[in-house]
Amino acid sequence: MPLRVVGYPLLVSNNQYIRDLWRSLRGIQCPQCRRGILLCRKDESVPAEQGDGVLHPWMCTNCDFALLESANSKKVRAAVQDLLHKDAIEAFGEMEFQARQKYARRYAIQSRVFFTLSAGLFSYFLYNFASGAGILFSINLASAGMACAAVGLKASYRSWQLDTGTVFVEGSFFHFLKHERWLR
Repeated sequence: MPLRVVGYPLLVSNNQYIRDLWRSLRGIQCPQCRRGILLCRKDESVPAEQGDGVLHPWMCTNCDFALLESANSKKVRAAVQDLLHKDAIEAFGEMEFQARQKYARRYAIQSRVFFTLSAGLFSYFLYNFASGAGILFSINLASAGMACAAVGLKASYRSWQLDTGTVFVEGSFFHFLKHERWLR
């Protein structure tokens, strides 16, 4: 009996599709094109100049970007984060005050919209919960309200960063949470 009758090729292709989706979610995003993921080519290796390790090329699945690093994905994530940080500093580090204020205003408006939406959804959750509506629907409203509040908090933080000039300062988020206004 051929395996095609049972649907084996379809199962194999669907399994490969799910594996590729999982790899793209867990993979390291390419810092150049931002659409592909970096995959380690373990069949090719170069001896490291410093230390005892071996360097492997990490190739992007979408563009021609390549990075020579060890097989440890944590080190590659750190290297990619450094590259993204340098690109961000080049793009926004020397931005004029007026341009920063324009972006800060946009983030402030975005935070207000999301905080208002969050308050509305949470109020509707309380109304439905008090009136005896379905608990599952009410919980969905509360979780949507929490998500909107998180997006509003993020936008408010970005607005504060641009207002104060603390764009690339480590630990500034915790300072913002403890000492600054969340509603901008």
